[in-house]
Amino acid sequence: SNGAEQQIYLATPVYAWSPELADSIVWDIRQGPWDYTIDTLKSQSQWLYPNSSAGQDTFMLVSPALNITGTNRLALSITHRYELEWDRDLIAVLIVNDSDSIIGQWQAADQQWENTITSWIGCSSISVHDSVRVAVKFCVDGSVNYRGWQIFGLELTAALEPDMSIKDDNDREVNRFLISNPYPNPSNGMVGINLSGLPGPVAITVYDLLGRQVHHEIIPHPVTKLLTWQINFGHNGYPGSSGLYFMRIKTPQHTVVKKCIILKN
Repeated sequence: SNGAEQQIYLATPVYAWSPELADSIVWDIRQGPWDYTIDTLKSQSQWLYPNSSAGQDTFMLVSPALNITGTNRLALSITHRYELEWDRDLIAVLIVNDSDSIIGQWQAADQQWENTITSWIGCSSISVHDSVRVAVKFCVDGSVNYRGWQIFGLELTAALEPDMSIKDDNDREVNRFLISNPYPNPSNGMVGINLSGLPGPVAITVYDLLGRQVHHEIIPHPVTKLLTWQINFGHNGYPGSSGLYFMRIKTPQHTVVKKCIILKN
């Protein structure tokens, strides 16, 4: 009923796929000078990536279709570093469904070479997926070349989360909302939660294992479209120690508590 608090706990991800990057067989489509070593996928074997005499060029890798039948939540992590021509060359990782529609993507056109980082793609839908493909793209414009892109890890996790709908006595849908599990979980710092269909204001509070509040913020407006809320433990004043944390998402109609594990090296 309106105003009643509900505690909703969803299952953790049940499917994970990790390609062996040293084995080029994991890619259905291979276009460009990609190079495979024991533990790294590189955009080229040379120190600097090549220029294209024809101008714009695209290097691409596309995975085989990955069977994720019966799931509707996806999280893809990429551990990598890159050095590109600012705002001219572009790298991207895409998740494409079985209808060849892009359902999630990450891209960059800058430089992050000195330190290895982990980037995340999260996507969710009300309907379930049957299969997806992962595409890795590197677009160069043929002018200045830099050290390119090195990928050290790529992992896709899929899970089924139930359709959180409220129905009346005649089985008619009254309200639909989404509060996903934190992903990735465990994480080394960056954690995201997908939100949609929530009345405002939305209060998000993070507690450590001892019950101490370590973060609090309010989204003052309703969250009608899909929104990915993120927190980066260990950055911007947030706690950075390893441990178990609880995230409470509270609206005028719902209260949901999620937990995540932070593992620092």
